[in-house]
Amino acid sequence: MIRALLVALTHLVIVPVLGTIALIAHVIRPQWLLAHRFSHFWGRAVMRAAGVRFRVEGLETLERCRPAVVVANHSSNFDVYALCSIMPIPYMIPAKQSLFRIPIVGAAMRSMGMVPLERSGTKRDWAQIERLARGFERGGLLLFFPEGTRVEDGRLRPFRKSAFVVAIKHQVPVIPVAIIGAHRIQRRRAWRIRPGELVVRVLEPIPTRGLTYDDRDVLRDRAWQAVRNALPPDQRPPEDGGDTGRRSAR
Repeated sequence: MIRALLVALTHLVIVPVLGTIALIAHVIRPQWLLAHRFSHFWGRAVMRAAGVRFRVEGLETLERCRPAVVVANHSSNFDVYALCSIMPIPYMIPAKQSLFRIPIVGAAMRSMGMVPLERSGTKRDWAQIERLARGFERGGLLLFFPEGTRVEDGRLRPFRKSAFVVAIKHQVPVIPVAIIGAHRIQRRRAWRIRPGELVVRVLEPIPTRGLTYDDRDVLRDRAWQAVRNALPPDQRPPEDGGDTGRRSAR
C-alpha cells in the first residue's frame, strides 16, 4: 500500500508540473521533443517510486529500425511506464479516450502527438490512427498494444489486426516487444503494487515490404508468435500457443 501511495504522490507532483511545462514547450516548439522527454522522466520516476527494477534487451533495434510499428503485450500500467521511459523520440501512441478527459494529462498527451480512440474500429478511430502515422515521415515509432486492453493474468491473448494493417499500408516494419513481469508488479484493477523486476525484450523486426492487405493475418500471426516465444511459460496463452486463440481476434 505504501508503494501505491508513493506512485500516486509521484503522479500528483510530476504530472501537473511537468505536464504544464510540456504544454508550454509544445506551444513554443511543437516538434514534440520536450514533451516526449517529459514522458521519459515520468515513466522512470513512477517506476522508481514503485521500487521496480527494469532492464531492456535489444533497445538498439528501436533506434535502427525507424520508422516502424511497435507491438507489445499488455498486462499492467507498468507496461506503459516502462515503454514511455525508453522509446526513442518521436513516438506516437493511440490511447483510450477517457484519459484525455483528465485535466492537464489529456492536454499533455495531445502535445506528445497522442490521439484518443473509442476502440470500436470506427471511421473516426482509423482517421486518428492515420494522423499518428504521419509521424513516420519523421522516423517515428507508432506503438500499439494489440490485445486491446490489459490482461489480468498476464497471459498473452489474441492480437487485433489494426496495427498490422497500418504497417502494411505504410510499408514499415513491425517490431514485436515482449514485456515480462509487469502483471506481478500491479495487476489490472488492483491498487497494490509489488516491487520487482520488469524485463522489456525488443525482438527482431518483421519486414512488410511487398506485403498487401491480404497478408495482414499472416503478419499478425508472425508478430504474435514472436512475442509468445519470448515470454516465460506463466505468460504464454492459456491454449499454450495453439492457433485457436490468436485467429479469433478481429
